[in-house]
Amino acid sequence: MVFIGNLFLLIAGLLLLGLVNLLFFQKMPSNDGAVGYLWAIILLNIGLLVCTAIVAAIIGAKSGFAWVGHSSTARFLGVLGGMLSAIIGTSIFGFIHKETGPIPGIVKLFGGLAAVLTPVMLLVGMTILLNEGLQTLMPTKVYRGAVVAASALGALAVAPFVLLWIKQGIVRNAAAIYSISERESSNHASMVENIDRCNVEKDMVFLLVYTDRNHSRAIRERALAKIKTRPDWQEELVRRLNSGWSDEAFTFLASNDVDDTTLFPEAVQQGILNSARSIRENIQRSTHPSDLYAGKFSWEVERIMRTVEKFEGMGVVDYRPAMKVLREALDEPARFEKPKFQCVKPLEAWLKKRE
Repeated sequence: MVFIGNLFLLIAGLLLLGLVNLLFFQKMPSNDGAVGYLWAIILLNIGLLVCTAIVAAIIGAKSGFAWVGHSSTARFLGVLGGMLSAIIGTSIFGFIHKETGPIPGIVKLFGGLAAVLTPVMLLVGMTILLNEGLQTLMPTKVYRGAVVAASALGALAVAPFVLLWIKQGIVRNAAAIYSISERESSNHASMVENIDRCNVEKDMVFLLVYTDRNHSRAIRERALAKIKTRPDWQEELVRRLNSGWSDEAFTFLASNDVDDTTLFPEAVQQGILNSARSIRENIQRSTHPSDLYAGKFSWEVERIMRTVEKFEGMGVVDYRPAMKVLREALDEPARFEKPKFQCVKPLEAWLKKRE
């Protein structure tokens, strides 16, 4: 294992010589040649990363990194983070050294020196950690410190990019939150306008959707107040249950109480049958698999069940026959293979509980 580690250290050394040659002894070509030149720097650093990763794994297997962290997880993360910082930092320093833009000469010089010094310290430290015989040649703090210094120097180059990435993430999240807030504000204003403009005497049914408990308290209370300005609002709900608008009536009844419960037991039963017929017709009209999905009819069935739970305790109507019709409607054949609807399971559980 030590032999293999030394072999990869030798390869890493040769790669480092290639990097030094590119940075200090070759001028970066212009135009298209610059792309190949920069890619050569990147590939040399990738090769360094692969070689040092293999050597680090061998050192780790020999417990050579026992001094890093107090647990195996901390040790793994520490070594991995240090290596990545050193190699990525080497690339960044190399690009700084070759940058043709308005960068001070001292910064370019520092970039070039750091691009060489970082991997040299890393390789020297790892060479001594791998070969126990060499560890007597210098104090422990020196070769361990070389590895730590290489990681720290690389982190110095990586840190600005990490901070920039964090800043951009914060800006993106803030923009997303602002966008969501704006949409919610716009939706709220739109719903308020729809409620206020609705003619409750003619179109009360269109207000019922705003009374569902998934809406905000402000929207619900505004819609309820508007609905109750109509003296016969309860009778209108009964009429809707007995018509093709039963789903809208169930939306109201599932989330809100009524003043005169005696008006509703038989109408709720008829509403269930109307909704069952509507489900059958919906399935029959479907022409494409996308028309029917697993969550289809869940909204309607869930609100029917919540409404029935409110009125079944009155003992006026046995809702089981109507609910069985609702369950059977979900088995209506389609022109294609339809999914198993999610609402079937709770509906079957409801029926079983009342057998």
